[in-house]
Amino acid sequence: MQLLGAVLGALALVNSACASPIQTPEIVSRGEHVATSATVTNFRVSRNGTHVNYAATIQIHPDHGKALDYTHSTKGSEVPETSGFWDNTDPDLYFRFNRVPSATAGEQYRLVLTDVHVTGHSINLAYLSPAKEWSGKGGRVYTGATAFKLE
Repeated sequence: MQLLGAVLGALALVNSACASPIQTPEIVSRGEHVATSATVTNFRVSRNGTHVNYAATIQIHPDHGKALDYTHSTKGSEVPETSGFWDNTDPDLYFRFNRVPSATAGEQYRLVLTDVHVTGHSINLAYLSPAKEWSGKGGRVYTGATAFKLE
């Protein structure tokens, strides 16, 4: 019984330490904002003889100013396991993807935007895309949605 109490106490401590920065009063009082979702538009992936090229436009919510354009390129003709960070003009926003195996849902690509605007906090917003959408032929690699929401 003491062990159960210790475990429950530890879980409560971890839960309080992982509180969302949205709920943290000191962040609100400083007027800082964090991303709660993002809209991706014009998402595209293409290939040429030597590289796979990626591009998207992302609008952060709540309103984060103008939407940002993201671009990236990887060597080779195949989509890699992970992309590395895409280029954009905001040094505190990081966009990337990685392949995620799943026994129930099948293999997927997880597209992740990380917002580190608030010191000491990071927010990850994600979207899962089935791997079958990433196996296009010829120059067109990606056949999935060109607009989606990161949550």
